[in-house]
Amino acid sequence: MNLNAPWPQPEEARPVDYFRAVSTSQVTLLVVSIMTIGRGANIGLTYRSTVFGSPEMECGKAVFLAPLGALAHS
Repeated sequence: MNLNAPWPQPEEARPVDYFRAVSTSQVTLLVVSIMTIGRGANIGLTYRSTVFGSPEMECGKAVFLAPLGALAHS
């Protein structure tokens, strides 16, 4: 979801924080949501704790976020 159009801001302004909760279900066990605002992004991760444990999700989060760190410097 690109929030640049509904919330235009000057380039030097701090990005607005926008959080969106997405519920999981029996069919959707894991949801990743990415919203961009200006030059920033908010990444949300929602999962069913009855299916995934905290250690598994921490590992998955690290694997998912590692390549994104390189983008911040390019």
